[in-house]
Amino acid sequence: MMRALIDVAQHTGNSDFLLPAEKIAELAIDRQRAPGGGFFDILADAHDVASMRRRNRSILENSAMAEALLRQSFLSHRPEFHEEAVRTLAAFTDDYKEYGYYVAGYARAIDLIFYEPLVITIVGDRRTERADALRRAALAPYVPSRIVQMLDPVHDPILLGRSGFKIEDRPYVHVALGREHKATLHSPDELIAKISELEQERG
Repeated sequence: MMRALIDVAQHTGNSDFLLPAEKIAELAIDRQRAPGGGFFDILADAHDVASMRRRNRSILENSAMAEALLRQSFLSHRPEFHEEAVRTLAAFTDDYKEYGYYVAGYARAIDLIFYEPLVITIVGDRRTERADALRRAALAPYVPSRIVQMLDPVHDPILLGRSGFKIEDRPYVHVALGREHKATLHSPDELIAKISELEQERG
């Protein structure tokens, strides 16, 4: 559910979907975090009987959770989610090879840590044609690690405040690798060219 909300926020430009995603992350950390890292599949319930008392810590679900937390950390500007994701993945470092092809999701999440994502943030009125054109340009090239966000000063004041990005009189784009600023751009063509340049630099 977290990943679905994150994807909807990226593809529609509506960051309102990130609020319930944040809440899901907070609840999971509070209620289902395992002592040794990662997350249990169910809540602890004293009324459960037999096999329902068995709380599993699956690498498949934990990998999906870790990737969602990593992406959420950039979108919500909450580094503690990144730390929780690293802790989750570290819980499987000794035995991940035992899981066969189920480890693919684990590798993808690990990749987001060592191969930092391309983070594209559009700041401005999300209803304008310019902002929509910038969002579509950000999503156009194939970049597996890409994270795209629209921050509207009217609708997203909290996220905008956390980001520290300034407000201009027209929509613009902040491009970063991870948390390292790379460019401030104003046109879709500039953005597509910059994405291509950064991907070529990274090989």
